[in-house]
Amino acid sequence: MAVIRAELEQRAGAFADRHSLQFVSELGFGVHGIVWAAARKGQESDIADRAIKVHEQLPAYEMERDVYFRLSEYEIDSMQGLSIPTLIRFDDDLLILEIEIVRPPYLLDFAGCHLDFPPDYSPEIMEAWEAEKREQFGPRWREVQSVLRELESYRIFLSDVTPNNLKFE
Repeated sequence: MAVIRAELEQRAGAFADRHSLQFVSELGFGVHGIVWAAARKGQESDIADRAIKVHEQLPAYEMERDVYFRLSEYEIDSMQGLSIPTLIRFDDDLLILEIEIVRPPYLLDFAGCHLDFPPDYSPEIMEAWEAEKREQFGPRWREVQSVLRELESYRIFLSDVTPNNLKFE
């Protein structure tokens, strides 16, 4: 894990140097990579206006990048009152997305999506998934289902939905 983290940090540093950015704080570290809050060099160092997401693997990076392309194609920056970050820039060599920082309520983190076709999960897996999501979201589960259906109308299938990436006020 330490080797992977060091490699992600190295790529992030190269991206930051290339685009005159400074890191303000780490926002998260997970299965797909690391996310930092960043600002342009010369801005007040504690005011981050963008997030830098460094992906560990190409498939998740390409999926998330392509979801942002799809959202941009349809000019979608919010959905059912949830803000969606705008893609500022991307780097296919470094596997990095630079997106705007959004505040709750928001919908973000599209690395676990599928485009054009839903994932081919068995009925048993789907039942277990829905039971877990009902528990996670409680009384807001119907709202979550509505957001998922709207995404699907754009052929975006989000299976990695959690209260961390679909956050209400």
